[in-house]
Amino acid sequence: MIVFSIIVATYNSSKSIADCLNSIIQQEFSNFEIIIKDNNSKDDTVKIIKNLFQKKNFDKFNIIVSDDGSVYEAWNIAIKKTKGKYIMFLGSDDFLNKNALKEYYNYVISNNMPIYTYCRAHKVNSKNIIVNTIGSQFDKKLFKSYMCVVHTGSIHHRNIFNLYGFFDSNYKIAGDYEFLLRFYKFEKIYFLDQILLKSMIGGLSEFSIKAQIEAMNAKIRHRTKKILFIYLDTLFIIFKTIFKKILKKI
Repeated sequence: MIVFSIIVATYNSSKSIADCLNSIIQQEFSNFEIIIKDNNSKDDTVKIIKNLFQKKNFDKFNIIVSDDGSVYEAWNIAIKKTKGKYIMFLGSDDFLNKNALKEYYNYVISNNMPIYTYCRAHKVNSKNIIVNTIGSQFDKKLFKSYMCVVHTGSIHHRNIFNLYGFFDSNYKIAGDYEFLLRFYKFEKIYFLDQILLKSMIGGLSEFSIKAQIEAMNAKIRHRTKKILFIYLDTLFIIFKTIFKKILKKI
């Protein structure tokens, strides 16, 4: 059985997709497949992908090209095509370290195949300069307030989708947080304390007030706290978000 299915959602990703895919193909661990869900890109994304796989003589892939309403809808479509024991989601501007899958494999084997595991990641700018490092030991109390898990590059045992359903495609930014909120009380969240990937700064949820509103609705939906405290958490995080935007402009 394939161990890892790596899903990459793309849309007009011609600038970064080759580097993203190369970082996967060059893994030290070979038992994996790549599933690409493209939202009918208008640039050369699909052409670049096909040419790269042909050039690298890599055949363990599947490309699905169709319209989708959000990255979560794209992921749901791709999940149904996977064969792996574990499923990973990468952005088209995320890049795995060469040892990422090998380290994940060794970790899950030694920890009785956990249902969900995440790692640490470098955040980099467009010049590939490390801006900061994210990821720390799971803290259930903090998680009730905000998304403190590095979801990109994390691995989901495929049974998780049988137990808790697929992503809610009504969310546009905070669907990964809502998904994890479904089971954090019932399942152990594992943290692999290694930096296994680079992720481009400026993703959908960064510096986004809309993301915080969606996260607030997810917290209310799953009753993580009393509603008043959820509102207060959200106001505090929005204030921090606005402050970060001001600093970024400066």
